[in-house]
Amino acid sequence: MASFTFTKSQLDSFLEEIVSNHCNSEFEVKDLKKLIPKGSKNKKVKDPNAPKRATTAYLIFMAEVRGKVKEENPNLKSNELSKIMGQMWRDMDSSDKKKYEDLAEKDKKRYKEEMESYSSSDSETEASDSDEKKVKKEKKEKKEKKKKDPNAPKKVTTAYFYFMAEVRDQVKEENPDVKPAERSKIIGQMWRDLEDKSKYEEMNENDKLRYKKEMEEYEASK
Repeated sequence: MASFTFTKSQLDSFLEEIVSNHCNSEFEVKDLKKLIPKGSKNKKVKDPNAPKRATTAYLIFMAEVRGKVKEENPNLKSNELSKIMGQMWRDMDSSDKKKYEDLAEKDKKRYKEEMESYSSSDSETEASDSDEKKVKKEKKEKKEKKKKDPNAPKKVTTAYFYFMAEVRDQVKEENPDVKPAERSKIIGQMWRDLEDKSKYEEMNENDKLRYKKEMEEYEASK
């Protein structure tokens, strides 16, 4: 059966209302339920030990490019940055998206395997607000511990990113009153209309070799 938590003032108001409204009439449990303040039910908190859900290809892409997009647009709000990243994702070729789709598929398998081995007799338990805050704090601490190593090699830049970096200033100059998200649409259309992408694809391939070499050196230095 669900339990409820009241502050002293809530309890006083609650009892006063019962006395004033029901002292001369029949009183039933359903009347009591109507008087319970909204939000006083204890919330169910997800088991912090449960496996982390699988990440989608788009979220993996966002995690990779967020820092670069934020660096290039320091004055934009989070929702505006999300629009730019969303447009960038839509503008990407299926071949470029494959990298993230493969990573997402791999994460799905990881989640499935972890769920099969995961066992909990009570995966969702009722907890008070203080318990919920404790769980959130622990998750935040874990997240802070997983900060990226500043000495790790810079991620590979895609062909589209090279193209975007080259034409961004020109597009901004030609469209000074257009919002960043709209400029991203213009650049995306330019990329789709570009017949010869070999220059940027070659830059991407060279950067893959650079990344591979730096990762080998980085791993060896650990």
